Amino acid sequence: MFRTDAAIDGPREALREAQQRAGVIKTNAGFLRAEAERAGLSAGVLLGKASSDLREHRDRLDQLAATPGLADLSTEVGFDVEAGMRDVIAACDRVLGWVATGLPRDGEGWLLVYRFEAGQLTARTLTPAELTGLITELEALEALIQ
Repeated sequence: MFRTDAAIDGPREALREAQQRAGVIKTNAGFLRAEAERAGLSAGVLLGKASSDLREHRDRLDQLAATPGLADLSTEVGFDVEAGMRDVIAACDRVLGWVATGLPRDGEGWLLVYRFEAGQLTARTLTPAELTGLITELEALEALIQ
């Protein structure tokens, strides 16, 4: 068995994993932003990639940020590691917040994102205009990660 949530042994390993996860976050944010701008996004993609996948990476970054000695690497790597991680986590939270509040809902708060069509469940596609706020948040998230 290989556990991806195993404890990290030391700040360098924590930083390495955080950098890898940040790279994945940036790649995913870029893909979602480009698709949102070009043709909109399916609600299924929003609830999967933007919500579930992003939350998993965000939560792991939060765990890694608590690694003792991580801040001590700032001088060595040339940037404020703690502040950088806090900024990325906050940007992830803003994207997740948009997904939580930006999707259409009925009067009781139920998401209006799926319908039955020819006996199949079909996810609604939100237009680029409907996704303007999400696009802005994704751009900000991408810009934080170099």
